[in-house]
Amino acid sequence: VFDSGARVDSCGICGGGCLYLTRQEAVGVSLALSGNVLISIALNMQKHAHNINEASSGGKRPYTSLPVWRFGMILMAVGETGNFLAYAYAPATLVAPLGSVSVISNVVLARYVLKEVITLRTLGGVFLAIAGSVLIVTFAPSSDQQLTMDVLEEYMSERTFIAFVVCIVAAAVGLFLLSDRYKKHYVVVYTLICSLTGCLTVMGVKGVSTALILTLEGHNQFFNLLPWVLLVTVISTAVIQLKYLNLAMMHFGASEVVPVYYVLFTFFSIVGGIVLYKEYHQHCPASNPDCHSTLYFLLGCCLTFYGVYLISFGKRARGGDKE
Repeated sequence: VFDSGARVDSCGICGGGCLYLTRQEAVGVSLALSGNVLISIALNMQKHAHNINEASSGGKRPYTSLPVWRFGMILMAVGETGNFLAYAYAPATLVAPLGSVSVISNVVLARYVLKEVITLRTLGGVFLAIAGSVLIVTFAPSSDQQLTMDVLEEYMSERTFIAFVVCIVAAAVGLFLLSDRYKKHYVVVYTLICSLTGCLTVMGVKGVSTALILTLEGHNQFFNLLPWVLLVTVISTAVIQLKYLNLAMMHFGASEVVPVYYVLFTFFSIVGGIVLYKEYHQHCPASNPDCHSTLYFLLGCCLTFYGVYLISFGKRARGGDKE
């Protein structure tokens, strides 16, 4: 409905035999890139606020009262808004992996804001993450059907999706019930809670943002109950993510939390996009119908995951990251 159909590369409109983004997808990628840079800045500012609070009051003062933390929240909101709109223009399987931009920018910011050390291993991880991101953008699959609320309602009534949501909720509840001893000792617990609820957020955000864009273009989607249900889901799961992401940043270092959160969040978001929105359609040119773009997309994901592994666990190998 709101797809120009024109294909563009990083230099503009182009032709040829390779794969390119539609104008609509290019807008989504631009929003996701800028949004993730702002999110990385926000996370580092919030971690810095926690450090200041711990040094000045031993953690007794509410960190929410610090101006640095509040400004970080504002940047977080702006960045998340960019990501929110990105899902309306591009597939979730494309937008979610671009969170690697947050990891990459976090390396630079953590060096200057939190005084963390950048090693050759970290730089190698950054290179792999960038290479993987390029492959993801170039070869990301998408749905072959234009999304509307009627189509989404049909997708959500399928047994596969219902079973997927039940598993996500059951796993999240199980993690909620773990004692604080485990939550504060293993970074994966907090980040897994964020990622599982984030998967529900992503599936809801794409529906709400698509409904909003279509409505602004004259095709009102909000007469239907579904967008409102999705909106409630997005808000409630986003609140849970913010709470547990802040807890993770309080107990673990930024160089550890951000990469682990990225890998888990991306994995579950890709699975969610495939399960709910059927985002597994390959865009192969007519001259090469068997282009295996899905394999290149998966390779990009693997390179990015390994890159963030090097970034994250390289620091732990030097003695930990718990500022």
